[in-house]
Amino acid sequence: MADSDNKNIDNNEEFERYRQQMHKSDYEDDEQRPKPSLIRTIFGIFMVLVYLLVGILLLTNWFNYPDTAGWNIARWVVGIVLIIYGVWRGYRQYAGIDSRF
Repeated sequence: MADSDNKNIDNNEEFERYRQQMHKSDYEDDEQRPKPSLIRTIFGIFMVLVYLLVGILLLTNWFNYPDTAGWNIARWVVGIVLIIYGVWRGYRQYAGIDSRF
């Protein structure tokens, strides 16, 4: 039954119009897309550097947290997450991917 439901959805013109309406871009091409301001670009680069730097500093224990198992686990988890997020934000900054808000 699931296969027949998928075939009905694929051949349904109303569903296809809905899909195009929900997934269309707000801009027809990249030339119409507004360019980010200089301040926004500088702030984005600054935040990428902050995330990466704080992640690295946590991994190297630059803040001299106590050498207990709980702090070490927290340091490593938060440091790795910050580095991954910094790389993701850097990719989004470079690729020009931004939220619509």
